[in-house]
Amino acid sequence: MSFLATEIKEDNICSRLNIANYKSCQIWLEGYNSPYTKKAYKTHLSLFCKYYNTDSDSLVELKPEEIKPMVINYVIHLKKVAKQSSNKAVCGEISVNSIKTYLAGVQYFLESNEIMLNWKKNR
Repeated sequence: MSFLATEIKEDNICSRLNIANYKSCQIWLEGYNSPYTKKAYKTHLSLFCKYYNTDSDSLVELKPEEIKPMVINYVIHLKKVAKQSSNKAVCGEISVNSIKTYLAGVQYFLESNEIMLNWKKNR
């Protein structure tokens, strides 16, 4: 089982990583009214941070030129673990069509912390 599938199956990934407790996330999360959006973005940012064994506060300390290769490598990772077919969704699996969704939380987090990347080129 892939890293991503293992992490998605764990129901408490956000609470385990306490992503909402980090200073860099608190104001960012307050900008969203939808509980679904907050949960999805926290999960996707948590997965990104877990992949790099970092946290959101450390992430915002990096320069854009340091984060760009991280995002590119993460996209490559997601493409490798994503299923290519559009069969019925299975818990713990993502499809190639979901990759943009998995990056949205990371993108909006970075942008809210004034870290700008060329996202069209990174996908």
